Amino acid sequence: ATEQAARVAKEAVTVAGADRWPTVSLDGTYFVERVGAAKEVAWDAAVEVDVPIFQGGEVTGAIREAESQARQAGWQVSAARRSAVRDVRDRHAQVTTAIAQAEALARALEAADESYRLQVEDYGRSLVNHLEVLQALQALQDVRRDAIHAAYEAKRLAWRLRASVGETPA
Repeated sequence: ATEQAARVAKEAVTVAGADRWPTVSLDGTYFVERVGAAKEVAWDAAVEVDVPIFQGGEVTGAIREAESQARQAGWQVSAARRSAVRDVRDRHAQVTTAIAQAEALARALEAADESYRLQVEDYGRSLVNHLEVLQALQALQDVRRDAIHAAYEAKRLAWRLRASVGETPA
């Protein structure tokens, strides 16, 4: 959209420059019935030529303004491109971080599951009390919740990255 706006701004310079050229208009009229001295003439025509002799300063100002707007549009295109590249890089970094976090939480989930299993075994041998088993279960559930959240966050960020680079689902 920004590139299209820049093309339009460049064309506006040409349009502003066209005001330097003379304009010619032709006007014709056909009469069904006419009275007076021109009774025998069924039609008439008028040619008008408008030469913008005294509008030179105004036209030059309009051209300069259009050129300025075209330059600004070019700068906006450049800024939009830089912003798009930065956006893709940022989203890629977010995805990489989210994947690493999801992998770390998956390993933590395995460790918490093993800890809970060992606490249950120790409870069966009367080596720990039921509060320690419940704490291990709570820790397991917390890590499981965080791991699920991290996995879905990584997927969400991956889809945002795909959208940033213009990839659409088929």
